[in-house]
Amino acid sequence: MKTFCLFLILQFFYIPISQATVGIQLESPSAVGLGRAGSSGASRDSVVEALGTNPSLVFSPERNRQMEIGFGTLFLNVEAKNGQSAPFGGTNQFLSSSKSNAWVGSFGYSQNLSDRWSIGAGMLPEAGLTSDFGKKTELLELAPELAFLKIPVAVAYRTEEGFQVGLAPALGLAQYATNYSKTIGTQSQSDRSAKWTTGLGLSAGASWFGSEWGVGLSWRSKTSYSLREFADLDQFGPNANVGLDTLPLDSPEQWGLGVSWQLNEQWRLLSDLKHTRWGAADGFREFGWDSQWVGSLAAEHRRDDWTFRAGWSQSTPVFRSESGRAGAQTRRVGDHTLYESSIDLFNVIGYPAVLTSTATVGATWDTGETGKWDLGIAHSFQKTVERSGTDAYSLPYRYEARLSVTTVLVGYRYAF
Repeated sequence: MKTFCLFLILQFFYIPISQATVGIQLESPSAVGLGRAGSSGASRDSVVEALGTNPSLVFSPERNRQMEIGFGTLFLNVEAKNGQSAPFGGTNQFLSSSKSNAWVGSFGYSQNLSDRWSIGAGMLPEAGLTSDFGKKTELLELAPELAFLKIPVAVAYRTEEGFQVGLAPALGLAQYATNYSKTIGTQSQSDRSAKWTTGLGLSAGASWFGSEWGVGLSWRSKTSYSLREFADLDQFGPNANVGLDTLPLDSPEQWGLGVSWQLNEQWRLLSDLKHTRWGAADGFREFGWDSQWVGSLAAEHRRDDWTFRAGWSQSTPVFRSESGRAGAQTRRVGDHTLYESSIDLFNVIGYPAVLTSTATVGATWDTGETGKWDLGIAHSFQKTVERSGTDAYSLPYRYEARLSVTTVLVGYRYAF
């Protein structure tokens, strides 16, 4: 228990390492899960994955205590185009975001209290979005950043029949910055530092493991945040109230189902299906995001001290390309009214969360004692999104973005 309490204290010194989570909702916060394309809803071999996916998996009958740490980076390729000739001065050329990579990290620990009970805690990245077009005036010098992190504390219980249940309240952390100039043609606000805000969430899960099959069910509540001084939202609509405004924003609710099948001593198949309710989350709902289905499939092969894995993830888009948009129409976002053309600007150029197809590979080296080194690599294939129409000035507009991301994570797991 002393080890567990010390771990909780160290968590707060580890937070700055992972504050740069960017790009999209991560396939997985661990190197093991990344190599499986996120198919870890019915696997007990990663405490970070258990804390992020299904808290019932924190209990491991084979290991009394587990610790896992991971680091990595996201290599971002973000390009955007502003085809609106006036009043924003677009030249209809693709420009590259100046932010091309960001570091991420994760940390998890679990400890069995008995042959029935286990506790665990961790710090892991959850989702993020970013681009940086500072000093590129045709894209309005937009330099947004949004990252969700969470610190869960889990309790898991295993019945005599082999069923496991778990519950994990979590402290959510959101880091954000919009850095958007208040008035067209003025200097960018890119010198505004990112802000932090907190929220509370809850996740629950159940799982069962037989000799060959494993099944897991998971649920994660939404976490509500209040992003103070997010942007001067009124400048994007018919009301001219000057000043930075607050945006209510939720990290969305999610349901998940995971299955694992141990074919023999060498081969295992894993699959997950998740439903993320972006369309019911404050902030994302008002910006027109749809709820998302994510399916993944992975295979693992064990050979001597090595385990090799590969996977594929496919999801439905949170928003789609559209033309002929009535950009002069308005929409309520919190207490503010925005033009539809402004909504398109935020979605396409500010936060282009459009990736849907991801291929992954990974490997684990068992050192022969109690430590294991993991490597996970994922590539989300390039996707393009475009929104065009007529704005409130009766002028044509056209915003376009294309994005691809490669993620590399390295992890170390230690059981004792």
